[in-house]
Amino acid sequence: NQPAESSNETSNQFLQQRKITMQRTPSGETVIVPRNFKLLEELEHSEKGLGDMAISYGLVDSGDTFLTNWNGGILGPPGTQHDSRFYELRIHCGERYPAAPPDVRFVSRINMACVDQKNWSRFTQQIARNS
Repeated sequence: NQPAESSNETSNQFLQQRKITMQRTPSGETVIVPRNFKLLEELEHSEKGLGDMAISYGLVDSGDTFLTNWNGGILGPPGTQHDSRFYELRIHCGERYPAAPPDVRFVSRINMACVDQKNWSRFTQQIARNS
């Protein structure tokens, strides 16, 4: 048996790793939000045009009941080297999403340090370290 302090520390570490999927109820209980609930919420935001209008995303196939494969687009911010450029992306939300980041691949060519120039995918390790 682990001492209570060590067990609580392990529980807290687990909860920190899952913070994206956790929500507190008004009574203070912590619940894990199922993957599809989170993805349905994101799809609804996209369809209603909520958030930054320079970013768009949606399902590749509207019949994808598991909400796995997405298209995305980013309009480059004004006053930067990406000004007025449109970058197309493919996003794959795996079974562990949102606890694990999605796989993101640029369809459009882009020159950024966080994007692998061989296969146009982002470096997941770098993203995970920065989140």
